Amino acid sequence: MDDEKSENVLVESVYRNVLGEFSHFKNETTARVSYQHCLAVTPNLHLNAGQPHIPLDSRFKYEVHLPKPFLPPSKINPDCLKDGDPLTKILQDKKEWQNDLDALVRNAKRGQKWAEKQKYGLHTSKVKKNDAKEHIYTVSSHVAVAKHIAADPHPYFSGKYNWLATGGCLSECTVNGEKYILHPTGENMNLLRITSLDILVNEISASRQAPLKVPLAEGQRIYQIACSNVGNRGIAAVRQEKTCSIVSIKEGLKKPLSARTVLEIQEKDGVFVSIDISQVEDKQFCTLDSDQILKLWDLNTSSCTGSAEMPVCGNEPNSRSWGFVKFSTRSDDLFVMNRKTIYIKDRRMPLSQNVIEFSPKQIVDDCEDLSFLLNSLNSPLAYVATNHHLLSLDLRSGWTQRWSHLMQQPPLYGSVYPGTGSEEVVILSSSISDDSNAIVNKWKDCKPISETFPIGLPSLADCLLRANAYGKCLGASLKKRLHMATTGLILLWQDGNNGFMSLKSTSIGDVISQQFAPEVRLSDQYDASSREKEFKEVIKLWEGWEKDHEKVCAKYIPDLRCPTYSYETSFKALKSCKDSNPELSKWHSTFSKCKDETRHCEFCVGEELDDSDFKKTLCDLGTYKDLMAGVLLKAWDSEGLTTKVESKTYVENWLKDTTGKSDDIGFPEEDFGFKVPVTPSRCSKRIKRESLGF
Repeated sequence: MDDEKSENVLVESVYRNVLGEFSHFKNETTARVSYQHCLAVTPNLHLNAGQPHIPLDSRFKYEVHLPKPFLPPSKINPDCLKDGDPLTKILQDKKEWQNDLDALVRNAKRGQKWAEKQKYGLHTSKVKKNDAKEHIYTVSSHVAVAKHIAADPHPYFSGKYNWLATGGCLSECTVNGEKYILHPTGENMNLLRITSLDILVNEISASRQAPLKVPLAEGQRIYQIACSNVGNRGIAAVRQEKTCSIVSIKEGLKKPLSARTVLEIQEKDGVFVSIDISQVEDKQFCTLDSDQILKLWDLNTSSCTGSAEMPVCGNEPNSRSWGFVKFSTRSDDLFVMNRKTIYIKDRRMPLSQNVIEFSPKQIVDDCEDLSFLLNSLNSPLAYVATNHHLLSLDLRSGWTQRWSHLMQQPPLYGSVYPGTGSEEVVILSSSISDDSNAIVNKWKDCKPISETFPIGLPSLADCLLRANAYGKCLGASLKKRLHMATTGLILLWQDGNNGFMSLKSTSIGDVISQQFAPEVRLSDQYDASSREKEFKEVIKLWEGWEKDHEKVCAKYIPDLRCPTYSYETSFKALKSCKDSNPELSKWHSTFSKCKDETRHCEFCVGEELDDSDFKKTLCDLGTYKDLMAGVLLKAWDSEGLTTKVESKTYVENWLKDTTGKSDDIGFPEEDFGFKVPVTPSRCSKRIKRESLGF
């Protein structure tokens, strides 16, 4: 017993020194050495199963294949995105605004004028000091700060990642037995694309039928899509920044697939931060805005059946404005979550009343915030993600399990594969393209227990790195496309234990798939040749996808013709100096006049210029020809060399001229101490070597 206590004390001290001070070690000394929490694995916490136990032979029992393209590349060229990734543009705007605010406050305190005072038309005078040498701020500085705060492009947002995308904008629904995936597309990502799926025996692929596109609110990016099946039709709840839409999807026996918007809700003051639709046939959906106003809507009447104001968490917009809602798949419960607490509501009761509240502050670190929630498919559990951990919540007994997901950013998307019934796989992903993890949860004697550590999944960066090793997929534009942020994640599978497939969407509308096959304990599984053959097939798919990507980029290639005008442009610009300088005037008169041309010089309005010498085709630009040689020789009234003489002919002609003059090129006898016979052939070889530098 003493040995066990000493071992526990040793383990606790190691975790304090390596991981820093945990919330359950609050009363003890603060650690001196601290690393990031996402870089160290913590043991699974089993409150109902005793001490955590990880068998030595524990492993992830699925073979994870490399990512493959699922749909053709979108029509957006990543090279034309001036502001970088569209999902992170809000971070750049907020950072620039914050830098200007910091500079304004800092310079006002120092008594300086703000560098961008013309931006607001204000002049901040110097700061005065009274007898106590205290700063007295002028009215102009207060007005400047107030104007800048009022000009905040996103007053509801703050943070290091775009939490508006929580939930993901990739979903799937079933209409008349046919499966479809829904994701945004278009230049502004405001079109809802509905693509049919072909489900074969061992493969799920996209159908060749033309996809259906539904236009939504113009100029607003789609952040979240939630789907439900009601009878023979599908219903999609779509969240944009200021608009929430309900789209009905139908397909008749002899009619093609059709979709239309049946309800549209506008937000005037704030923005929508979360939306979800019930999975049972009660036709309800709920919304949550940045003011923490929760509303429950009825699809039959298109009216709001209840609303409630949720408690505000923290003072920062990252905590105050964010929230997440999720319907339970097993009961009439509704999960409403902020950064610190989960509220459980019963839809049969008024929304202002909470059935129960859960807070994980006793089992997580003080720096952690809640970021995502999803339902279990095999049990009445809910998986709750934080900055560093994934927690399992049982409504009957509270917090049950804890994993360290080892992700760089808080998870924003996730999905669950039910497996064989005694276990299920949870896939999590953040907005970073290469940040995805898998966690396996099991049940023994009706108690959840996990025996494997979270694992990282092969990413697009890994696939691209291996392809580059073979000399494939080397384009910089393709690399930029594959590094776009992730905006959604779903799992698809067939009946039977044939594994499953994950689909990911990117910020420019691309969809990537990844296959999870059941592990087969055979010798051929570890055969290097079979794996190499499989990898080459994946590379062929990426090569074909790269060609389609190049076709998209070809439509946006800029004009490569040199925009520089001909030499006449410079001379026309010096026309004012020509009269005062006779030499310049004489030199200028030696050149020919401008030819007829439709384009005019920006220096001499109304005078036509000849810039045909600078207009070259792509074929000429791809050669090694000196494109400027003709222009330079023309300035000297020279058309170039009349004859082309190869370099070796110069030496041959010179040797022929010196063949009969060998006596004049002899060597003195005193240099060698003996007579050296000098012959024409020997002399020629000697001179040839010296002339070549040998």
